[in-house]
Amino acid sequence: MSAKWRVGGPRLTKWRAVLLLVLMTVLVIFFSFHSTRGTFSFLASKVVLMDANGLVPGENVSTEVSTPKSELEPHANQDWNLYHPSNLDQLWIIMTKRILVRRLGFHDTRSSSYPSVVFNCMYDDRPELPHLKKFYSLLTFRNGSKACIPLEYWAHNGDYMHTRNTYTEIYYNYILRTESSVSEPPLQGQISFDPDCHSLSKTIPIKDNTTDRKYTYGVCLHKSIYNLTEPEMLVHWVELNLALGVEFMTIYLQNGYIPESYYTLMIPYIKRGIVEVLDWGLRPPVIPGYTKFWGQTAVITECIYRNMYRVKYLGLYDLDEFIIPGNLRTVPELIKKFEKETPAALNAASYGATNVFYYKSNEHLPRMNESLLASQCPKMSVPRYYTFNMRNKHVRPFVNKIIVKPKAVISVWTHFALKWMPGYTKEKYFTFDDAQLRHYRVPEKPGFLKTPLTVNSFTLDRYYNDTVMGIIRHACRKKN
Repeated sequence: MSAKWRVGGPRLTKWRAVLLLVLMTVLVIFFSFHSTRGTFSFLASKVVLMDANGLVPGENVSTEVSTPKSELEPHANQDWNLYHPSNLDQLWIIMTKRILVRRLGFHDTRSSSYPSVVFNCMYDDRPELPHLKKFYSLLTFRNGSKACIPLEYWAHNGDYMHTRNTYTEIYYNYILRTESSVSEPPLQGQISFDPDCHSLSKTIPIKDNTTDRKYTYGVCLHKSIYNLTEPEMLVHWVELNLALGVEFMTIYLQNGYIPESYYTLMIPYIKRGIVEVLDWGLRPPVIPGYTKFWGQTAVITECIYRNMYRVKYLGLYDLDEFIIPGNLRTVPELIKKFEKETPAALNAASYGATNVFYYKSNEHLPRMNESLLASQCPKMSVPRYYTFNMRNKHVRPFVNKIIVKPKAVISVWTHFALKWMPGYTKEKYFTFDDAQLRHYRVPEKPGFLKTPLTVNSFTLDRYYNDTVMGIIRHACRKKN
């Protein structure tokens, strides 16, 4: 046996050496690849076991590197973008079937004595009031340290005027805040029902607000777009807001419910850095069915905290609403005049404008005779705000809209602020002569129908050239 081994030994040793060399080469390549991308590959392929609440027990903090989905995304290297296109898993953390947390938190340093971390929560709390579940958050900081901190229900947004029954508002918006101060901005957080933070949700990036540009006046489309049939209305909305002095706009899409054309029309504005388009995604299968405007209250909350340090004044309007100054051209000019003439406005958390419904009129703006759209962009519809020029003589002070100071407000409902920071007061209203909220609603709102007493107004004539040329520039080629 030994002789056979010695005779055959050299050949066997040679083949073994070759096999060993091949194996070592494979291992070197594998570990080299694994050291650079192995974490991502492993996480993408691992089987994740969740408990009954949909939580990942003891999930480790993610070390994945975010890569830009599109060159159009501002701050695309940040984890907190939520820009379109995003999938539902990137948008919401499902704690239970009735509790969801938006996958974006905020480091709130507006109070120097109580900096905190804030999370945006939607809660079907019907069976549990007043015994809401207790939340905790495991915060991870840039130096690798961690802290498990209880969360408090800081503010509540919903159930105003019995909206739960009238408007099928199943999920209420709760703003969750750390019970102790957090001076350093965390990198990310995880939510848990466990006081020791043992059973954790997936990671939630924390926006620290240090990379924002500073603007005077911005606007949020205060509910996600989900049921429109005229994509060009979005272009009309952007162009008139630009003419009114808006510097930055935040738009939410109910992804999966509307055509991609809504986003496509916004690309020129995204490239200019004046519009951001975010996905909302509060819909089945994330929730079982419809809730009022697919979570409008949480859209408002996120838009305020997202713009907390980006804009000084933030308008919260619908697609058919605009605050129009009476004698001045832009809203920043209006606010400057208002604060100068009304000193108490400086301490107000928000400014309101009286809602006025406008209706279609046979009399168009004088400049409509120039027919810029008809000659250069025949397939583009004329903006509604240039054909709806008739209003009631008697104005009913309902369903007003507001401009908030993001550094002042904590929680805001559709028509007014609910809670604000210490040192501020409730909203102050512009006089009707100074400004009004022009509402171009279709169909007409029941109970607010026009009467024979009407007034024709052509105030918007002053914006015609700017808006129409902008529409032609950005949308006409796509319509022809």
